[in-house]
Amino acid sequence: MPFHFWTPEVYAGAPIPVAAYLSVISKAGRFSAGLILTVEYAFHAYLHSVGVLIGILAAVTHDRRQT
Repeated sequence: MPFHFWTPEVYAGAPIPVAAYLSVISKAGRFSAGLILTVEYAFHAYLHSVGVLIGILAAVTHDRRQT
């Protein structure tokens, strides 16, 4: 059953925090997917350096204390 068929009933019968979570998480997921696809399309030539940048950021923010 598609998402838009059962959501009105869930929103009406669910507590406010659950209804808020369901409404926000679906929009956030679509926004994230769209943002990822847009960035990948716009910066396709630079994607080879993304792994290196993540590694550099991880090294810079690394905490040397051992617990």
